[in-house]
Amino acid sequence: MSFGSSVPYLGVSQPISEQLPLEADILETERLVSTLHSFNFFEPDEELQKRMEVLRQINSMVKEWIVAVTEAKLGADCGFNPGGKLFTFGSYRLGVHTRGADIDSLCVAPRHVDRSDFFGSFYDMLKRDSNVSDLHSVEEAFVPVIKLKYRDIELDVLFARLAAKQIPDDQQLNDDEILRNLDEKSVRSLNGCRVADEILRLVPNGETFKVTLRAVKLWAKNHGIYSNVLGFLGGVSWAILVARTCQLYPNASPSRLLQKFFLVFQNWNWPHPVILRDNDSERRPNIPSLETLVWDPRTSNSDRYHLMPIITPAYPEQNSTFNVTKSTRQVMTAEFEEGLKISTEVFDGKAGWDKLFEEVNFFSRYRHFIALVCLAKTKEDHLVYCGLVESKIRFLVAAFERNPAVNMVHVNPKQFEPLRPLQVPTDHEDCTVTVWFIGLDLNKQLKKNIDLAKEIQLFGDNVYRATQMNPKMYNDDMKVHPSYVRKSDLEKWLPMETLEKGRKVVAKKPERKSEGRNNRKRKLSDANEEVVAKKTLEPFKESSLWDDIKNAMSSHSEMDTKLSKDLLATLESLTPSEDKMTLKRRQNALRELEQLISEWVVQLNAEKNGAEAVSCSGGRLLTCGSYRLGVQDRGSDIDCLCVVPRFVTREDFFDSFFEILRASTRAADVNRIPEAFVPVIKLKFRGFEIDLLFAQVDLLDLPSGAELEERLMDDALIFNLDMKSVRSLNSLRTSCEIRRLLPNEENFRVTLKAVKLWAKRHSIYSNALGFLGGISWTILVARVCQMHPEASPPRLLDAVFRLMTTWKWPEPILLKEASTTSKCRRLDKFVWNPQANQRDQMHLMPIVTPAYPEQNSAVNVSIFHLKVMLRESFEALEMTKEIVERKAPWSRLFEEVNFFSRYKYFVMIGCTAKTREEHNAFSSLVEAKIRVLMGALMESEQFLLAHVSPQKFDPLRKSWNRFSKNWFIGLEPLRGKKDVSIGDQLLYFNNEVFFWAQKMPCFNQLMALNFEFIPARDLGRLTSAEELKKGRPATRKRKYRGETAISKRHHMEVCA
Repeated sequence: MSFGSSVPYLGVSQPISEQLPLEADILETERLVSTLHSFNFFEPDEELQKRMEVLRQINSMVKEWIVAVTEAKLGADCGFNPGGKLFTFGSYRLGVHTRGADIDSLCVAPRHVDRSDFFGSFYDMLKRDSNVSDLHSVEEAFVPVIKLKYRDIELDVLFARLAAKQIPDDQQLNDDEILRNLDEKSVRSLNGCRVADEILRLVPNGETFKVTLRAVKLWAKNHGIYSNVLGFLGGVSWAILVARTCQLYPNASPSRLLQKFFLVFQNWNWPHPVILRDNDSERRPNIPSLETLVWDPRTSNSDRYHLMPIITPAYPEQNSTFNVTKSTRQVMTAEFEEGLKISTEVFDGKAGWDKLFEEVNFFSRYRHFIALVCLAKTKEDHLVYCGLVESKIRFLVAAFERNPAVNMVHVNPKQFEPLRPLQVPTDHEDCTVTVWFIGLDLNKQLKKNIDLAKEIQLFGDNVYRATQMNPKMYNDDMKVHPSYVRKSDLEKWLPMETLEKGRKVVAKKPERKSEGRNNRKRKLSDANEEVVAKKTLEPFKESSLWDDIKNAMSSHSEMDTKLSKDLLATLESLTPSEDKMTLKRRQNALRELEQLISEWVVQLNAEKNGAEAVSCSGGRLLTCGSYRLGVQDRGSDIDCLCVVPRFVTREDFFDSFFEILRASTRAADVNRIPEAFVPVIKLKFRGFEIDLLFAQVDLLDLPSGAELEERLMDDALIFNLDMKSVRSLNSLRTSCEIRRLLPNEENFRVTLKAVKLWAKRHSIYSNALGFLGGISWTILVARVCQMHPEASPPRLLDAVFRLMTTWKWPEPILLKEASTTSKCRRLDKFVWNPQANQRDQMHLMPIVTPAYPEQNSAVNVSIFHLKVMLRESFEALEMTKEIVERKAPWSRLFEEVNFFSRYKYFVMIGCTAKTREEHNAFSSLVEAKIRVLMGALMESEQFLLAHVSPQKFDPLRKSWNRFSKNWFIGLEPLRGKKDVSIGDQLLYFNNEVFFWAQKMPCFNQLMALNFEFIPARDLGRLTSAEELKKGRPATRKRKYRGETAISKRHHMEVCA
């Protein structure tokens, strides 16, 4: 084996060390390879020859089948050889396959052969072959596959159709252009081969890479962390990690690389991604249909929630570890730490490599387990059903993680055959059975019995729904039985040799999720010792918490009438309605702006189309948000939508129309944010603040008035639009749909005005900063109005606070039943669907918009934000009770609370720029990124609470040639936490802001951020005494300590 290389460095950074291996390293490598041989991890030559022969035979079958399909479709005299080829990928293609491992392969066919042929005639051809056994297809999988054994060699065969007439024997797959015009399933199938080839191209020494990867795979399998489907890492992810280690230590020996592997990834700063190449530096194909598949957290909300991103190097680059959960990452990080410790002992002569690869006894780690028993009547049914159940286990793990009673969840990837008689009921004693075990570390500090029945029930429902979607494949004899098992009862489930196999470990005690005064040990109640999921499927039902108050709110009493009058008078005194003159000026300003838009569109039509210009009436300006709902405040901004025909592009809007606005004497403070999630131009027009969105629709000429609105409400109109236009249109479509679903608009408007005023006065009104924005509060109020259609505004207001504090978050708030039918495949992926998308399962406070594609409007809410909003809602609920009892006036509820009186410590974020325009752009960026800092503070595990005030404060000392604003974040450290350090979090936030700031057209070196961490007593140095005394001081009641008296359990579920 040779070491050393003169090749320029590979990867996204320079190597950490280019030192050549020492004699001791080479000696340890020989011992490492010898140890791998002792574990039978290398395939004998005769088995390798058999694999190659099997692949040749399957390749011949592929060619024969493609010829038959070609003759059937194009005729026997088509005049060309269609070809066809079988490619390999995965471990086999990387050269690290092991004894008895399956072969990942790909059937590549020409354009006239489609996937239905593959799962039809090719499947039948395999079925007729006597060498084939255990044949079954998984056509509905994310990557459709045929699984089989050919002469006892296991194969997974994928399918891809290229946009080519023939597939020659020398066909290559590394050219990105072959992906053009392919469907997503073909792209995913091709990526297996393309990724494997790219990994081999990006490692400095292929031989050392292969030996190291073999060692890592053996270690991962023996430590129970090798399974992509269960939330750990799969083969390609481990290969990318090893390849990145090879890039960082290009000349190291395999033994040293193995040690460095543990060192690098034990200290890796997740969720920073692992990337093998700088994708921006190389030529990328222009294939718009595939851009949505590229992993990019800058533009995709879902990608931001990935916990352990490991990015494939071939286009379209994707995260190979999107299944990883918090618990599985925690388990793997602990294993990295132990691996580093043992590998260091090996180099110190204190241990041998066999200690690293020794199988770990899973059952010695935990005292509590969930057994998932999978039964089917026949072996074939069992194989199919087990694949389905296994794919759903990670959702059960994620559900357990959200339960405050569970510190950690660890699923064992191994499938066991349980002892007979079975510990679960069965209709057939001779059925085929498999069991998975999930280890649980439970939190005994909670003052309640531990109950996992809800999570188990959801899992059972999830599996059952999947079976109902494909009734031909699944039958009633297939069942899954989850069951709680104590460690002492494991001997009833598995033989003793299995329970005692491997090195026993003592699990470290994880940090407790909640604190309590009573630290006595508690046991699971007898009622909860056995939790078994019932295989039932019930339609979604609203929470029953309203049953006890519906009757009291069904009609308006005389007291309600008096309360309503008082509420209206209070709202009018605090937020006076616009006078008729201002309202008329606002309407005139909107008409003038629409006329400006129409003239611009007509001019563009003439410039772009010349003599062939179509008849065009121009663009349209439509209002949305608060203005359309009729709840705008005096002086509030207007959310508007500029709708244009298809020949007008977004670039036209942000270039030529932006310049028209800047040149207009009627417009001021014009600022464009084209890179925002919903691109916008912010301006003042005739003195009124306007947020102007843009939507291009697939029409040549736009109708006017109600006809246009009716067209825009048709879902089919948005099917061919880009996603930014869809998001912009949805602001209008959602507002219209909410109004349509209301039982009483007048009561809704009064209640919504009250809720918005209360939220603003209590510093919890800001979608950008992670609280609820206007649309989320609107949907909440609308849902309460639906629940109590006859209730008066005071009763509705009380019900809003009850909903906030007693709702079983993260159950969703929905205004109408979610659609289960597919409308547009391209847009369906954006629909909020926690059963299909793991990212949606992680949302803490789903408030779903009613217009297609239905999305979570509260996606930015974190644990800190949720705790703050629940605290404020709890206090508001108590206040409304006093108001109803005539112990306090309505003004008390809307009284501004002094933000600075709530907390003992604060972080100040100062934002500075030279000009007003630059400051507006820079401060908008900083505001959008503050929730990144909030997330970093939460991850630091130093604080019980962090609360950012949405208000921007003027600095105490202003600079005559600078524009500055400050934000403040109130901090409540964990009990007993005296020394807190947030330097790393602030540095991360600073880097994140300036990474994006440098992409702004107006960016310059005079834009600056400054931070200060100060106790409350020193706030006078940073802001005025007037601000520090503004509002009533906050009172922290002993009754509220992270849970509500109304629904302590539900609150703890989301806040622990």
